[in-house]
Amino acid sequence: MKHYVGIDMGTQSMRGFLFNPEGELIADASSEYLPVYPQPGWAECDAGLWLDALKTILAQIKAKAHITAEDIGTIAFACIDASIVPVDENCNPIDNCIIWMDSRTGEQADRLSRKISEEDALHISGSPITPFQDVTKIMWIRENKPEIYKKARYFCEATSFFVGYLTGTPINGYCGASYTQLFDIRTMTWSDTIFQAAELDMDKMFDVRSGYDIAGTVRPGRAEELGLSVHTRVVVGDSDHQIAMLGSGMAQPGQVMDISGTSTSVSTYITKPVYDPVGTMLTHISADGKYWTLENASLITGGNLRWYKDTIARCGYNEMDQAALAIAPGSDGLLFLPFLQGQITPAANSSARGVFFGLTMNHDIPHMTHAVYEANVFTIRDCIEVIQASVGKPDVIIGTGGGTRSALCNQMKADCFGIPFQVMESENATGIGAGMIAGAAAGLFAAPEEAIDVYVKKGQLYEPNPAKKAAYDEAYAAYLQCQQTCQSLFRRYQHA
Repeated sequence: MKHYVGIDMGTQSMRGFLFNPEGELIADASSEYLPVYPQPGWAECDAGLWLDALKTILAQIKAKAHITAEDIGTIAFACIDASIVPVDENCNPIDNCIIWMDSRTGEQADRLSRKISEEDALHISGSPITPFQDVTKIMWIRENKPEIYKKARYFCEATSFFVGYLTGTPINGYCGASYTQLFDIRTMTWSDTIFQAAELDMDKMFDVRSGYDIAGTVRPGRAEELGLSVHTRVVVGDSDHQIAMLGSGMAQPGQVMDISGTSTSVSTYITKPVYDPVGTMLTHISADGKYWTLENASLITGGNLRWYKDTIARCGYNEMDQAALAIAPGSDGLLFLPFLQGQITPAANSSARGVFFGLTMNHDIPHMTHAVYEANVFTIRDCIEVIQASVGKPDVIIGTGGGTRSALCNQMKADCFGIPFQVMESENATGIGAGMIAGAAAGLFAAPEEAIDVYVKKGQLYEPNPAKKAAYDEAYAAYLQCQQTCQSLFRRYQHA
């Protein structure tokens, strides 16, 4: 039995977690990188920066634990999804990754919706056609960068990119494949219907298997480059939020997870598909193919906060929280529409933009801060409302990720939803979950779910304050009306 590693690859940073042969977490490290935004609505990242981060992290955790490459027996990845990396036959990236928050493909989405009905798209892929899925990103590449499309041997999700780079064969778990909108969630195979409608080549896609399987071992050249061993086994892995469900203790239907980072993902396991024609929630397949999942992401919740902190508040997150504590629900009539990179919930709109509405001379920075927090919470409530209508009101929502550092936001969620919000002891559910599937692949656990009692511990429970629920209901209704009223303006100025 050797050490094993879980990698949490996010939008702006990567974290690595090293476990010893007894399953104890003994070292961790992180490395940052930044996406680029070449035009309004565009978002890309150089996959080479991800590889640099991985190399740095592996070197740091080995140094901290005083081990060598030969001591690492297994590694597993949990990565951002709906992000497409074109690679050559050796799995080297040949262009920037178009990441999940990119909304440039509205034209491709409109054209695809004329070739395949919304009903067919929904029942095949679990999602209505939107500009945020991989299918329209690959269409855009084919039409605007034909030389990249022709040169690409594979179009990889981020997880399958790492697996392919290390082993030579790009493989992804079922959830990441679902996010392409090219995968049939009923048959668990690539969809001829959608490939034909999109005029894309199926043989350019990655393989799909259970995210808990072993994909292979590290190739000699990659082992030397990254500081691993040719004997190191690589687990298939899957989407970050999907692995975070495991890392936050979710193993079956009836629980709801909120993982807050650059965006906020809301997920729950379900035993049969739920088809939401509006697209507030999407039906995908769990990492191991055992369940379906009802899930979606609220676009750049943490990204909105970081933008606001850096450009308007100009102070730290703790100072922002303290200043906003005195503001009542509804922010004294001030609303924020958090669509700085477009809108996903309650319905996708790539032309949507950020808006402060209702500013008066009586408002100040704490009101604006509170309004930004509320807007982020309202996008999550969009998702909770669909879950509640589809499978019933959850008894508790499990919270993890960096966003749970804010007690203000945690309490706001409990009060706004009227549901207890259980924060986990560790905010690193994604990395811990990746470690759990690596540990199971290494043989320490018979199945990843058996590791839950070992690694998953509860933190603070935030109970809802019933006295605030009516005020949040009123503010949420105003938020919905405001964003709906602005839709025609978003379309009018989409190219401004």
